[in-house]
Amino acid sequence: MSTITIAILHDAVNLKEFFGDLIKDHVGDLYGELVPALDLDLQDERANIDGVENIGAEVKGNVVQVSCFVDYSAHFGCRDMSYSERDRRTLTGEVDGDQFVFEKHVRAERSTHDEF
Repeated sequence: MSTITIAILHDAVNLKEFFGDLIKDHVGDLYGELVPALDLDLQDERANIDGVENIGAEVKGNVVQVSCFVDYSAHFGCRDMSYSERDRRTLTGEVDGDQFVFEKHVRAERSTHDEF
């Protein structure tokens, strides 16, 4: 499995902000080194991701956890219905020396068997 390594900044005071900058750019778009590690899979294939909000990060021993909310929504034009949801997701990695190491997220394979 492929990994993402990020150098630990020992002077980073706010881990939430540190990891937030690795998920979103300065205008709020999903762009950064940690995006490939995020589980952004949605059950509804018609839903769109509206945003990701980093809500915290913590290091305990050699484990690092980054918590996020994933906001998504869908519109069903034929029924004139819309919905939006918010899921909490946790990204877990490890501390390896002077690096944080995260596994890249691998989407589950879908088959036509799942559709029936």
